[in-house]
Amino acid sequence: VVLATIASQHKQCFRHLLGAAVALHCTAFTAVHTLWLDTTDVLELQQIAPVVVLLVVTHNFGNLHVLWLLIATTSTVVCATVCYVVTRKNHLTQLRQLLLDLALLVLAAVVCLQQSKRRQELHRDQFMTARKQAESSKETMELRKEVFTMTLEKYGCLDVNDDDKLDLSSPVEIVHHTVSGLLELAQLPQQVFDGLNKITKLLASGSNIFRPDIKAQLLSHKSRNKLDLETERYVLGFVEDPALPPEPSGQPLLTVVQEQQERSTSRSREASGSVPSSVSDDTERLFHALLSNTEAWDFDVFEASKITSGRPLFFIGLALFHKYDLIRKFKLDSDKVKKFLGAIEDGYDKELPYHNSTHAADVVRSVHFFLTAGKLREKCTDLELLSVLCAAIIHDFEHPGLTNNFLIATRESRALRYNDRSVLENHHCAAAWLLLQQDQFNIFSSMGRKEIDEVRSHTIELVLATDLSQHFSHVSHFKNCLSNNTIDTAEQKSRLTVLKMALKCADVGHASKTRKLHINWTMRVIQEFYRQGDQEKANGLPVSPFMDRAKANVPVAQLGFFDFIVTPMYEVWIKYLDKSEKDIPCLRLLQGNRAHWQAQTVASARTSASSPTNSSSTKQPSACQEQEEQLEEKQSLLPSQQV
Repeated sequence: VVLATIASQHKQCFRHLLGAAVALHCTAFTAVHTLWLDTTDVLELQQIAPVVVLLVVTHNFGNLHVLWLLIATTSTVVCATVCYVVTRKNHLTQLRQLLLDLALLVLAAVVCLQQSKRRQELHRDQFMTARKQAESSKETMELRKEVFTMTLEKYGCLDVNDDDKLDLSSPVEIVHHTVSGLLELAQLPQQVFDGLNKITKLLASGSNIFRPDIKAQLLSHKSRNKLDLETERYVLGFVEDPALPPEPSGQPLLTVVQEQQERSTSRSREASGSVPSSVSDDTERLFHALLSNTEAWDFDVFEASKITSGRPLFFIGLALFHKYDLIRKFKLDSDKVKKFLGAIEDGYDKELPYHNSTHAADVVRSVHFFLTAGKLREKCTDLELLSVLCAAIIHDFEHPGLTNNFLIATRESRALRYNDRSVLENHHCAAAWLLLQQDQFNIFSSMGRKEIDEVRSHTIELVLATDLSQHFSHVSHFKNCLSNNTIDTAEQKSRLTVLKMALKCADVGHASKTRKLHINWTMRVIQEFYRQGDQEKANGLPVSPFMDRAKANVPVAQLGFFDFIVTPMYEVWIKYLDKSEKDIPCLRLLQGNRAHWQAQTVASARTSASSPTNSSSTKQPSACQEQEEQLEEKQSLLPSQQV
């Protein structure tokens, strides 16, 4: 009984062994008692029957186990009969008892077979029921899939009839159609339904999904209370297409603009790639000492311009070409590199206070800082490093000191040529690559066509990213990639996205420099603003925000520049670089400079509030006049126009 219990809980092989053991035991038991022990008492065989019946009834064996029991009993009876025949002993009484035991076993076997049959029928019924339920569930899923597929076909985002047909739907279209299908198909909670409905409306609006809807926010009363009218116009200038005002009667437009364009064009045509003929030992020593500090964020580019006699772009560009070993890696002609850098620097107007070669040199040096301190240099290929340095060198080539909106509004020839789209940025790239077509300036002459095409594609993409009208789109896209952890520097697309941000941050990097450098650059850009404002007045155009000398408010203009342009971009950029403040102090300096302009704004407001209402009788200087005087004082401290 114990062995049968153990076997019933284990695998089939153990049950086979148990059945064979019982059969062998019964046969041997009969043989021993009838032959070797020479006894005629076979009544002890009756002990087998109760044991077998007990096993059958208590353990509910199946067909296999009943078969072994029958084998055991049959072998016992056959063995006893043979033994009786051989010994010629006639014990009919014992044989009748044995046959009765056999009949009892057969009856028990029949009962077990019936139980087994009923159990199998029950299992079969359960299996069929489960199968029907599974088939019903499968039919339901297929029906749901069919309905969902029909819904997607209805909205045109799935074509099951033609697998070879190209799907021309954009990712935004697919998302919009899929969400719309879900809204019709599924029973969703109200909050989820409202969220998906909002997504469909945003996608269907046709607006740039990576550009914030600043206009709608500014139209709200809450935002209007926070911003003054001038700052509002300034911010809207980055997200709205400039309107083309009617030409005023009288003097034609573009007099000054055409003069500047002719001057820059003539400089480019006459460019010979002027290279400094000789540099004194003291100048070379001072410059190399200055270059040793290029990895520091507080690098003084004005000092570099002074030491190099107004040629900072040439020397810094050449130094970085050697530092990155680009001349050796790409087998560039050293003389052509020098002529190219000289010609590019000649293309920057030295009469402009801000967009000159000193600004270009500062941007190149800042890009180098991010590549080094931000550990981007190890993640980029040599071709990408060459591209980003060239993009920084040419990013403001032949800049007229005027904004895109001004060129568009005055229908200047470059605006007409580039269809009012990123006018200056397109011109910077086109003019620089036209220069490269001349053999004496073609630094890529030793490279293969595939490499040149890749450098050209990268430089164009990088320079176009500096267009402030696309600023919010680039920053929002980068922020979205960072939050979703989709920036993988193993992919070229991600590396270019990172390099765009590096160039953009370097382009407006003066806001995150030391106070002395930042104030110097601020006064220079304000001077350019006022020059454009004067031209707009002379041509009867509306004066652009913060470009009217009569309404000078430098602190407010800088606060708008910090809050809407620089700070949001640098916050996400420093978050990506994930470096300590000691390695990259940009954000700390940025916050300090903003606090400076905030304090200036508060002081100006207090001055205005304390001044008498009747200004005509008291002739006290206004806040605008004080700012104008401060501006003139700062300008007098700037380096000479030669720099």
